[in-house]
Amino acid sequence: MPADDSFDLLVQCGGCRIENLLSDYRPGHVRVCNQCRERLAGPASGETHQEYCCGDCGLRMLLLSETPVTTGQSECRCGGTNILILEGSPLLQQVKTLGDTFLDDEEAGEDFDWCRSGPETAISEDYNDLFDNDPGMN
Repeated sequence: MPADDSFDLLVQCGGCRIENLLSDYRPGHVRVCNQCRERLAGPASGETHQEYCCGDCGLRMLLLSETPVTTGQSECRCGGTNILILEGSPLLQQVKTLGDTFLDDEEAGEDFDWCRSGPETAISEDYNDLFDNDPGMN
């Protein structure tokens, strides 16, 4: 169940330029790109991104400044064209104020895997044990 202050957010990555759709996003929780694993919104994003909001469905969008968006013509995922520019980017102001509640690169250490958490238990080297101990099969 989403928190009251969460919302759906479409973020265009500053590194690889692909769009990431984040469900139940809350400012202060750093998310990384699905493609290149760069951080999606940070204190410096105010210089590179512009914030938009769909007046029909409420989807918030954080797009690169050079991305062409035409009011009344550009379409949201809901099919609406009521896309509003949010001047001063309230989202980026919140991100800047709250800071990151995620590990910094230096704090993570060299053995930290940004793609997935570490295994909870040691993995058996016996191939059959992988299937016999599958928690989804119990």
